[in-house]
This record gives sequence, structure tokens and C-alpha cells, in this order.
Amino acid sequence: MIKLVTILKEMAISNAWSGEKEKLGEETDVVIEAAKQMGLDNPIMWRGTGGVKVPGQRRSAIQRIMRVTGDRQAFRGGHLNAMKVLQLLGIKHPVFAHFDRAMTEFFGTPCAIVLEQPYKIYQSSRIDDLMAGTSDWETKYTPTANGTLGSSEFKQKTEQELQDAANTYKQINGKSEYNTESGSSREVLIDVTNYWAIPCGSEIKTYGDLVQLLESYKAKFA
Repeated sequence: MIKLVTILKEMAISNAWSGEKEKLGEETDVVIEAAKQMGLDNPIMWRGTGGVKVPGQRRSAIQRIMRVTGDRQAFRGGHLNAMKVLQLLGIKHPVFAHFDRAMTEFFGTPCAIVLEQPYKIYQSSRIDDLMAGTSDWETKYTPTANGTLGSSEFKQKTEQELQDAANTYKQINGKSEYNTESGSSREVLIDVTNYWAIPCGSEIKTYGDLVQLLESYKAKFA
């Protein structure tokens, strides 16, 4: 998985609330309705983020609801094998997520993600992580005056190998269908243009829980 704040090229992460008090309830309702459409009983999908970039400063700030938009046809940190698999799956706007909140902590503050229609969610029956699962490096050794020097070189997989990898991905309906050997759920690939990221604790387990959290935010606006 790639960190939310670095995956996208020409993307934007912003505060979903305008700051105008009379609009806050309506703006929150948009996210609530999208969360309901994802299935109240479905488990939360998570991503890690560093937050919204503070204008004129190097630091970022976490907001209660962040709006993520942008062109994901190209992304940083990807390699040719992974990009080819995405193309074979027809994923034009890739977002990487996980059902296991703990798996996202390395990438920043874990956020529940709420997808804006239309979107599709994919999971592999074999590949735990697309970037790691399709990478292929080989070490080459060059004779030198002091012995040999080893260097790693990226190896592009064959068309058949990439098609075989793509064939392991199936579209799922908001619930994990495949687990790793250790029993945790595998990474999910999402094709979506826009979504929201809401930082919250591990007590938020389903989108029903998230809706209740968002409703509690609205109550503060009254």
C-alpha cells in the first residue's frame, strides 16, 4: 500500500467543511448519505494519511473530514508491473485500502474512507499487496578489482505473468473475501474518482458506526 499523501499525481486533499456554520450540517449530510450507500453493516475500509497540507508551511494537519479528489491515472511509488495489472483490470483511478486498520498505521493517521459513486472494489485471492506481489528484482554481479559488485535491477514480468496476476482479482461488495496466510484480510484496490477520509479510532468498525460518528458531529452544529 502507498501513503495517501504521496500516491496521487496532481491530486488534492482538502477540508470537507467550508467553515460556514450554516453549511456544515448540509456538507456533513453528503458524507453521511455516501457512507450509508456503502452498507451500514459492511466493515470500514482504511487508509493512512498525513493530512491536509498547510498553505505556506511544510507541515500537514489532520481534519475531521477530508475530501480527496484528483487524477489517479498516474501515481508515485508504482512500478511497471503493478501499473500493467491495474490497466488489465480496467482501474483508471486507483486507491489502495485495507480492512485492517492496523495495516495502515505505518502510512500515517488511519482514516475510514467513504467512497463517492461510482466505484468498484477489487481483492486478490493470492496477492497480499499489489506493489510487493508484482515486484521482481534480480541481482547482477560485476567483476571488479576487489572482487564482485552486486546491483539490483528491476525485471519486468511477462504479459502472461501479469495477466495471471490480474486474473486473481475479483470485484467484491464491500466485505473482505480473501485472507492472507496469517489470517488478516488482503489489500483492496478501488477504482474511484473522489472520496472522503475520516480519522477515527478502532471502535469504529462498520459504516453504521461511522454514520453515528458523523451524526454526532452534526449535533454540535445545532
